[in-house]
Amino acid sequence: MTDYNPSQCYACERKDKQGLTCEAFPDGIPDLMLLHGGDHRIPLLGDGGKQFMIGDFEEAEQNFEYWQQVFGPQ
Repeated sequence: MTDYNPSQCYACERKDKQGLTCEAFPDGIPDLMLLHGGDHRIPLLGDGGKQFMIGDFEEAEQNFEYWQQVFGPQ
């Protein structure tokens, strides 16, 4: 069985819905964020000053709440 680590990316308005990029990381979202539950409410090197922004789509709030359940409010 594989463990699933949720990502804030799936709740973020900035994520490209077509792939694994976003406004902050147009060349690819770092593994820290996408695979390991990194918290992008704080600036990260190379993010161009663009951090997590809760999305305006149906699943965004649920995805972010799940991320917080797994990783805590940090």
